[in-house]
Amino acid sequence: MRKTGYRLFWTSEARDCLHKIRKGTIQKQIVSDAEKLESEPNRGHDLVDELEGLRSLHTAQDKFSLIYKIDQESLRIIVLLVGPRRAGRSEDIYEVARKLLAAKLLKKDI
Repeated sequence: MRKTGYRLFWTSEARDCLHKIRKGTIQKQIVSDAEKLESEPNRGHDLVDELEGLRSLHTAQDKFSLIYKIDQESLRIIVLLVGPRRAGRSEDIYEVARKLLAAKLLKKDI
């Protein structure tokens, strides 16, 4: 893979989310997929509505997602959150992200 000059950064919230995942094999897969973003920052897809401006990468057999932001100016990929994809449930990572944004506990502009 071709390096693009991007560097991966994890917020403290993202690290906390990662450490809450009990299976080490899943943690390793998430980290491995996240590291691939350094050479392929657009690998994920754009989010919409309240999460516009952020991106998502499905990982660990599509059971988890990374929510991240690409900072073009500083060539950083910033992982904001990581968690399970459970549509319609309160623990769904996208629902968690929406709630944190509404409560101003998650910032899109890092």
